[in-house]
Amino acid sequence: MSAYVLPAPPVASLRIAGRDERFPVHRIYCVGRNFAEHAKEMGAEVSRGTPVLRRQVEPVLTPRFVSAHRFEINATSMLSVSFEGRYQSRAYLDNTSSADRVLPDFYTMDASAKASWSRVAVTVRGVNLGDTQKYGSGSVSSSGRVRYFVLPARAVYATLDVSF
Repeated sequence: MSAYVLPAPPVASLRIAGRDERFPVHRIYCVGRNFAEHAKEMGAEVSRGTPVLRRQVEPVLTPRFVSAHRFEINATSMLSVSFEGRYQSRAYLDNTSSADRVLPDFYTMDASAKASWSRVAVTVRGVNLGDTQKYGSGSVSSSGRVRYFVLPARAVYATLDVSF
């Protein structure tokens, strides 16, 4: 199993009637309160109005564009430096396009340096060097409460590796 550096965003999914499993979705198409059973289920007035079908909605919790890049310099056989960047376009927590449910686009930059001597290696890694304080993901509860998950703050880590 893979370990993630940052928490992965929740997967949008739908309940499958009569089963414990859920179905992961990329896009959700919503049909409005046009069927009597659906209107009753939602506690609304029963109406036989025109069906409402939403097309070309933004992907839910899936940004349209994600780009990651890495640049590495091996100065010598004992020293290497790398820079990593990530851009994520805006994403939506639901398909209403409501301003309070939009995750804005962001860019983060990380860097690391590694020095090796014989059987010892020291690595220093800095994450979110620009201290980007954006929302990496979020969710909307069944009651409509919106929650956002902020990207981790700027941090620097050091690792000492000794081979025996």
